[in-house]
Amino acid sequence: MNSGKNKKEKENRFMNGKRELIYLLICGFLMLGITACTPTFPREKVSESIIKICKENYDLDVEVKITGETLSVGIVLDNLIEENFYFTKEAKNKIDRIFLTVTRVCLSTDAPLDFFVIICRDTVSEVDVSFVRYIDDIKKSFFRYISQEDYFNRLVLEIVPQDFWEKDDFSFSEIKFPGFLSAQMVQRLNAQINQQNLSVPKFYINAISKKEEDDELVVFECKLEAEESKSSSDYMWDEFLELLMETVYNVCGKYKFFDYEGLRLLEADGEEIINIKKTALENMQKGKKDWVFK
Repeated sequence: MNSGKNKKEKENRFMNGKRELIYLLICGFLMLGITACTPTFPREKVSESIIKICKENYDLDVEVKITGETLSVGIVLDNLIEENFYFTKEAKNKIDRIFLTVTRVCLSTDAPLDFFVIICRDTVSEVDVSFVRYIDDIKKSFFRYISQEDYFNRLVLEIVPQDFWEKDDFSFSEIKFPGFLSAQMVQRLNAQINQQNLSVPKFYINAISKKEEDDELVVFECKLEAEESKSSSDYMWDEFLELLMETVYNVCGKYKFFDYEGLRLLEADGEEIINIKKTALENMQKGKKDWVFK
């Protein structure tokens, strides 16, 4: 019990640290003002400009790569996270400056960019902490189409363990919109689960493209992975499923993404547990729960 409680306390401290960091980023972003309105960085100069600004203005060495419509920036830090799971003050300042630089460039270029990701490699704890931002969310926040709270929640933060002895390079790859939505769902679900203190198995959500005649739809697949030390009766299945359905529906609605067929719940070996069509998700929002969990 204590280990579970300590884990939740660490997660909460980390989220508080994340919230504090993003607050600084929002404040810094607002200081950009009208600067963000004029395109001054041509697409062929984007990577070079970010590297130059970070080095000359902040003495930061970053790697930059554009893959498809995703701009990726990587930086190696000596000490990113403290023992109490907060970002160190020095790391926060560096990340803040990189965010401001990347935001400025992304809003002032003619390059067709949809996402940017900033990957911070901690050489002490040996993890990669990545921040993924949908660039259109920045514009919506700037013009106050979304609240600061929603803007904060739309930033995807992921922590990935890194094996430095086998892999020294950053893994830069293109971010697809359905995949970004999947990451949003996982992040928001975890926040709700921690807040409500629900007992649920580990879960992973992926967006699977599916061709139907001339249309390409997406199916969101949620794979469950139960812990060996727990039995099926230890989990709050109905509460989890209801929260999962609500999250999938709401995230797609927030981003006005309607080209999806529904949600599939899978066991760890890939066997289907339940297939929920989009109409069922819509009916749930109207109070018609026409699903049954096996």
